[in-house]
Amino acid sequence: MNGLQSLLDRLRTGGVRLWVHEGRLRYQSREGLSSDQIAEMRRHRDELIELLERRPMTTDTPLSGLAPAEPRLSYTQEGMWFLQQFEAIGSAYNVMSIVRIEGALELDAMSRALDEVAQHHDVLRTRFPAVDGVPLQEVQEDGPRLQVTDLSGLTPAVRDEQVACRLRRHAERVFRIEDECPIAVEVLRLGPERHLLVLNAHHLLFDAASSDLFFRELGEAYAASRSGRQASPSPLRARYADYAEWQRRWLDGGVRDEQVAYWRRRLAGASADCGLPLDRPRRRVPDFRGAQLKFELPLDLCGELVELGRRHGATPFMVLLAAYQVLLSRWGGRRDLCVGVPVDGRGHPEAENIIGCFVNTIVVRTELSDDDGFADVLGQVRDRMVEAYDHRHLPLHLLAAELAPGREALRQPLFETMFSYLTEEAPYFAGLRATVEEPDGPAAKFDLSLFAAETPEGMRCTFEYATALFDHATVERLAQCFVLLLRGIIADPGRPVRDLPLLTDDERRRQLETWNATGTSGEIQACLHELFEKRVEVCPDATAVVFEGRALSYRSLDLLAERVAGRLRRLGAG
Repeated sequence: MNGLQSLLDRLRTGGVRLWVHEGRLRYQSREGLSSDQIAEMRRHRDELIELLERRPMTTDTPLSGLAPAEPRLSYTQEGMWFLQQFEAIGSAYNVMSIVRIEGALELDAMSRALDEVAQHHDVLRTRFPAVDGVPLQEVQEDGPRLQVTDLSGLTPAVRDEQVACRLRRHAERVFRIEDECPIAVEVLRLGPERHLLVLNAHHLLFDAASSDLFFRELGEAYAASRSGRQASPSPLRARYADYAEWQRRWLDGGVRDEQVAYWRRRLAGASADCGLPLDRPRRRVPDFRGAQLKFELPLDLCGELVELGRRHGATPFMVLLAAYQVLLSRWGGRRDLCVGVPVDGRGHPEAENIIGCFVNTIVVRTELSDDDGFADVLGQVRDRMVEAYDHRHLPLHLLAAELAPGREALRQPLFETMFSYLTEEAPYFAGLRATVEEPDGPAAKFDLSLFAAETPEGMRCTFEYATALFDHATVERLAQCFVLLLRGIIADPGRPVRDLPLLTDDERRRQLETWNATGTSGEIQACLHELFEKRVEVCPDATAVVFEGRALSYRSLDLLAERVAGRLRRLGAG
């Protein structure tokens, strides 16, 4: 063993990495191996293979060279890959970014910069075919090409229409993940010094942290290209495919059981149902169609929320999450709530600078009681969030399979609503001014999600909601309630959450007084069918009712009603 240990020490000092693939010993060396080193490795071949195969994966295990010749997907990717096989998913798992660029953008330099970033991160050149039903990563030689669409010669009205059309086309695009690398980058030229840079990628390639990394490297490569230099990004010690293989071995080496045990305890007896009042009955199979409602929290309110969190040892993220759970409790009447929260799931230090899908979703469960003040709820959310983050490495679909076996593939059994908090970082392109614009998405992964993003002007919030369940007016009302609730929390954090305001003074007066006024005469002036007939006279061709895709005008509905009434009379109804 001393000879083997001495060999391992010398190889490690020389930067040589060893791994086993399909029973064969493999190595990687930056400077090559001498004939003596190769001979010594051959003498100890069987011992090395035995040692490497029984060595458990840890966060200290080097990633480089772990991926086999036909690398599998990471567990997180695999869950998304199988979901994408259901046509109902559509574009729900697209990640889209829009950057408005002002200044003399050099398109050739931007094109070269994109090529360099794609060559640096081979996940940006990867498609995901299936072999015998098993999805694999297949790296292509070329990455995405920069598409340029010149709209500068159009009138403002037509140009705006075309911009909206192009953005909608990106948002609705369904990538063929088995046949193409699911990423597209386009520049819309609006004028000599006005452009929109649009990035659209499947979640298989990207998450929020990867998006920041992508734009950072793109900006550095653009600056180098403008100056006629070659970009020099930090060398990557591993590929995403290496991380995917490490994650599988690491979780299967015992981490998975420990994580499942924690979540089984934490979520025992919990329900995904928040009790939210829906505008329409829930369909058996979700269609993932969605819409967004955007609103902002003023800068002064944001500052007060930050200060509140500081006094209670909590981050602004925790403050808003706690407030969101109070809102859901008040809106739906439930005291035991589960909310999904996306987090960066990078479990290995060498994955820090790799672009890829590292996101995972944890479940934050909060149990409220009648006398809890907001400060009490915040303390519970803070502690639960820290706990959950320490157990963030088990991919959500694996957790769901453990806790809810036999679940419907398209329905999340652990929560119905999500909360996400981001600190927005504007990309930097040399000689240009770049600002981020939030895209409108036509899809919703969950019933209701609240996204919050820090900006220099305050906090930008977005409700994403399933249009099959909620009307826009309902979500608009919910946003108003959220702002009122936050103001009430700031005014008195110790006040029982059941008493925090959700109505303005005028709304409260209308509900308690105006709508309950008894001074109006109850005398009936007309029967219901007579009121309907008057409506038929006023607008006979207007839509009266819509059901399962079929619409009836007032005239058509009136004719059908007459037929039913005639039939009832003939049967003796009075």
